[in-house]
Amino acid sequence: MNKNGLPPKTIFRNLALASTVVFAFFFVLGAMPDYKLMGQFRLPTLVAMALLWATWYVVKSFDLHRQSRRRIISTQGPGGELAQKATLYSFRQKEDYEEGDEAELCFIRAEQRYVANRYQQAVDHYPKSIRARATLPAYLNLGNALLNISDFAVAEEVLNLGLQLAHKQQDREFEAAFQTNIGVLYACQARLETALQSYKEALPIFRRLGDERGCADLLVNIGHIHAHRGNWIEVQHEYETALKIYQRLDGSLGRANVMGSLGNMYANQDLLEEALKHYLIALKIHERIDNPIGRANVLTNIGNMHFRGGRLEEARRSYEAALELHRELADPLGEATVQGNIGNVYFKEGQLEKALATYDRALQMHKDIGNPLGQANVLTNIGSVLSREDKKQEALEVLEQARIIYQDVGARNKGLQAVEKLIERLQRRSTKRN
Repeated sequence: MNKNGLPPKTIFRNLALASTVVFAFFFVLGAMPDYKLMGQFRLPTLVAMALLWATWYVVKSFDLHRQSRRRIISTQGPGGELAQKATLYSFRQKEDYEEGDEAELCFIRAEQRYVANRYQQAVDHYPKSIRARATLPAYLNLGNALLNISDFAVAEEVLNLGLQLAHKQQDREFEAAFQTNIGVLYACQARLETALQSYKEALPIFRRLGDERGCADLLVNIGHIHAHRGNWIEVQHEYETALKIYQRLDGSLGRANVMGSLGNMYANQDLLEEALKHYLIALKIHERIDNPIGRANVLTNIGNMHFRGGRLEEARRSYEAALELHRELADPLGEATVQGNIGNVYFKEGQLEKALATYDRALQMHKDIGNPLGQANVLTNIGSVLSREDKKQEALEVLEQARIIYQDVGARNKGLQAVEKLIERLQRRSTKRN
């Protein structure tokens, strides 16, 4: 690793590209009558170029081989969370592994569906592998797939069973992976303190194992907890520390998530141009690695930037593109979030009935999947509509529900600030009239 934190593969690729340019320069120059002496540099630069490209190929092959032998890898969880997923290599590494048995065949079928983003179908196949032979990889990946379809109740049961099995088998790497995913589960349910505790239990394990990738994933997720609490100095520290690790490891998924998360941080500080710049970088990486959940999340955030800039048609297009992706992935958490944002567009356009109907759909979805922060956000928006319709008492009741949720989960973000301002405004208006 060099002082800039670039991985060897990137360093040798850059050197090889530079040597190719130098060789081409001397080759062309040496062919000119006035610069024939430059031809003597053709052979040395050709040899240097060949050696550098060969070295790059060897380093790249070694890196691919090393990656193929990983037991745990990063994967996109719901929202901006990063989760842990087991590989086929880890499944085949177990002492009781039997090539081609029912457990392996079902695990492979489930993996094929997971990779194709058909999470519900993956959820149907992982249990078959577990019934044939209970393994840590099948439990971990089943819990992961359940997270992505927002079936949090079953995911909690599966992940805790897997954690118990990891304890029993004294497999520390899988123990950290299960703890991480349990933290993701709690974060999605706005159980912020419990999520943070799970992350903090996993972090020292990854550190002892020397797994920088796992550490970086946890730093991103811990940063999200700080963001909900409005601790922006800690947020920036966690994100930037994680980004340095991902750059060193050449971790594209992690980099994309950090850039998107930094975009959220800047958006919260009303630095909209800086936020949009980070979102566009994140979107480009998500598109390159074909990560539809990540793309959908970033498109939603880009829509938010358009909305805050008063560009309602652009916002609607971004939201609709995100909504289509979430529906294709059968991701109710993402779909509910985007529905709420589309309701905001209707509200801004003065289409209050459409806004309320859209908010009601989003609220019911958040209730069904058990996402209190989502409920609080939508209740705030419903309170705004009722206030606009001069239904002060109804608006106050709804807004008070939202405030209680924010306070119960320990969130100190702009959502809570918006609720308190609306309540104060309505109460002041009522006092004046009385």
